[in-house]
Parts: sequence; structure tokens; C-alpha cells
Amino acid sequence: MKKILLSIVAMTAAITASAQFAPENRDALSDFKKGDKKQVILTLETAEAPVAYNLYITCPEGIDVDLYENDDEEMVPDIQKAGNRYKSHHGLTVKPVNGVPGKYMVACASTNGSASTATLKNTDGEPKGAVLAITFVAKEDNVKAPIMITESLAGFVGGSKTTFDDWAIDVNGGTAINGISADETKSGVIYNMAGQRVSKATKGIYVVDGKKVAVSK
Repeated sequence: MKKILLSIVAMTAAITASAQFAPENRDALSDFKKGDKKQVILTLETAEAPVAYNLYITCPEGIDVDLYENDDEEMVPDIQKAGNRYKSHHGLTVKPVNGVPGKYMVACASTNGSASTATLKNTDGEPKGAVLAITFVAKEDNVKAPIMITESLAGFVGGSKTTFDDWAIDVNGGTAINGISADETKSGVIYNMAGQRVSKATKGIYVVDGKKVAVSK
């Protein structure tokens, strides 16, 4: 089943489409202290309902996705379906990414061959609305860094797909800026794009003092 879900997403052919995912409660992680558990709802903003989607969630050091006990009595990441759009043939796969602490791959697809019933529309027929419920847990106090949502795409009826811009959920004042704001880093806490704190910024893009910056040397 997992291979089927991933294959449906992977086989889509690239075209331009108008769609994106967004956090419904972006400020949910403000004042996030050690031991706190808070839920963020991921919503779909689109003019067309997809039949499949996938994305990666990367937490900074000190934040992680909480665990819950599923029907098989296994402790698994607390990333679950949300909203009134799913049918019995819509499967959700959540997998930790090997070797990367706090990083998860999420994929959803319909196994129904009929396009008329495969799309992820709400019961009112509209595509917009809740898609995922993600529960985060704080492992440390006062973490200031973004939770990154990256490499997201959705597959539509007819075998098309669209990719989305990366975005972030702010954690206690951490901020992701869409554009590059500087050529050099300033003094302060430095995080790489995986959300990991580093002591020195080399060539690449980092989050410094709550802003995304690029280091060219």
C-alpha cells in the first residue's frame, strides 16, 4: 500500500496549476515551552482538489512531532488526516526520513481508479479546507526557529502535478522570509535550513536572528 501511494504521487507529469498548502493556525506555537504539545492544522488553498499530495516536515532542534498510539498499538508520529474530505480509499503514509532527526515525509493518495470520486474535495464540494492535523511537542524551552514545510506537491486528475513554494511555521519568534535578505550573517543564533543550530555559517542559506540570509563565501 505504501508503495502504491508513493507511486501515484511520483508518476504525475509537471504542469502549472494554482494550489498551495498553508498553516491554518500559524501562531499556534507561540510561547511554546518544554513539555508543551500543540496542534497545527494544515489547510489546502486551491481552485482544484488534488487526488494526491506529499510534503516534508522538518523540525528545528528542540521541537519534534509528538507520538500517539495507533490502532495497531504502535507509537507513530502524530500526523493525521483532518477535515471532511477523506474517503475510505484515501490512504495517508507518514515516515521518518532516515538519518534526519525531526524530519518526516507525508504522502496521501487515492487508490480508487475513478477520477470522479478520487479527488480530495470536502463534503460540500469545495477543495479548500483542512488536510492534516500535526501535533508538535517542545523538547526544550524558548526555541526560536521555523518548522519548515518543503518539497510539497500535489497530483491532479489527468496526471498533472504542481509544486509549491516552501513555507514555515514560526516557533517563538522564528521567522522565514521568502526572499534573501543579506549577503552576510550577523551575530546571533544561526540555524541551517534543516532547522539545526550551527556555530558558524559557511556558504549557503541560514536563519539568523529570525531571518533567512544567504552566505556567498
